Amino acid sequence: MELIVQAGSDWLKLLPEALERVSQELDRSGLWDMDEVQLEMSPQPDLVTLRLRRHVCGQLRGTPHLGDLCNFLLQSWKECGYLGYSLEHLHAALNDLDRPQLVHLVRKRVDPMILWQTVRGLIQECVPICDLETILETVLENYAITQNPESLGEFARQALSRLFVPSLMQNGELPVIVLAPEWQREMELSTTGRYLTLPAASGSNLLRSLRKSLQSFSGSEPVLLCCGQIRPALRKLVARMLPHVRVISYAELPPRTTVRRVATVSQSVGLSQ
Repeated sequence: MELIVQAGSDWLKLLPEALERVSQELDRSGLWDMDEVQLEMSPQPDLVTLRLRRHVCGQLRGTPHLGDLCNFLLQSWKECGYLGYSLEHLHAALNDLDRPQLVHLVRKRVDPMILWQTVRGLIQECVPICDLETILETVLENYAITQNPESLGEFARQALSRLFVPSLMQNGELPVIVLAPEWQREMELSTTGRYLTLPAASGSNLLRSLRKSLQSFSGSEPVLLCCGQIRPALRKLVARMLPHVRVISYAELPPRTTVRRVATVSQSVGLSQ
């Protein structure tokens, strides 16, 4: 893992505390954590750049503020942290797991590349991987059905929903945006396996309507709730313009979850509440 933070002199003094806070937050949330950080001085005093294995995550400028820096580092890590999860990290995690028989079966039956891609896909969508035992059991259980990492990831998401759905709840409720029935039908008809054949104009209209709905909330971004059949394809579509939006399926709702519909994305008027 190599995380490089290139900071201007005015930001540099805030980096140690910011990195500590971000590391604690990632650890609490069960996301993949940082294990190596390099700091580099930038010639620009008002600039912070985050790079992950040569991938530039973004830049932050302006007056140094600890909260801004923490939010920037945390969001960048959530978006790009999966890029640093290597086969070596997965191999080490398997060695550390106190389930020798389970690990033996996984190594015997599951292609390591498929398992690695499955885990990276979970990290990419901020699904905690701290319960590696459940991930391995789910992959083994469904490996005869599919060897597609994305499909295996969908099974794993359902098994791990108890870990990530509660973090999206507010005051005991899960605020969500849902698709209107006409959007739901069009998405279902346009989804073939892992592929989405939705016309470009329709896709743009959907994203425009969804963006409008997000702008109507203050201080929160409810998740987009949909059926499992279209979740992977819808997530890919939404991630192009709205990467921070969480897309979950009805099958991922833990028992007794209270859902509060905040808005409905409609084809005719864009948004209804």
